[in-house]
Amino acid sequence: MSDEHGGVICIDMKNWHEKFDDVLTVDAVTTQGMLYEKGVFAEVHKRLLLPDSYIVRGIFYEWMHRQWQIGVTGPDLPLLIEGMEYPQITPVYQRNADGSTSLVRIDT
Repeated sequence: MSDEHGGVICIDMKNWHEKFDDVLTVDAVTTQGMLYEKGVFAEVHKRLLLPDSYIVRGIFYEWMHRQWQIGVTGPDLPLLIEGMEYPQITPVYQRNADGSTSLVRIDT
């Protein structure tokens, strides 16, 4: 039994175009939707403003729902149970007065 904690962040097409259009491309995925370019994991981590303790484990494109799914692990995320689907997690951001964006929390 693993003590790993994690979840999946789903990125819809609107948000993908705003933040990841130049990094995540459908042309860079297998027919199963797995991203070829693992070198973009660090860039996605940075753009999502994830804590340093989080690790991007995989990025997949779900063809039917037209969304990206980013698998992450982190110490304060739900416990992952073998054989079960990863829980969906949602980063919550705020726009600051200076125009910058900051991560407020991650809902599980």
